[in-house]
Amino acid sequence: MKAKCAIAAIVLGAAGFMAKKWLDKEVEKSKKIYGDDYSVQDTLLDKLENGLWKSYDALKSVEETTLTALDKLSNQDLR
Repeated sequence: MKAKCAIAAIVLGAAGFMAKKWLDKEVEKSKKIYGDDYSVQDTLLDKLENGLWKSYDALKSVEETTLTALDKLSNQDLR
């Protein structure tokens, strides 16, 4: 049991380290674009906003596809 906990702690530590390295790179990119006062929080909020817009676009596409399919089905029923 102790070995499993130790392995889990090592894996979580490694994942956290990799996430920190990724975030540091993203912050550096953002600072180059927006200036030195850009923070980790600003970077994370930008990533979140971008993800939300992508989700919105995907849902809009699904809605349009569903409505088109329903229109086709209702037109077939009328024939």
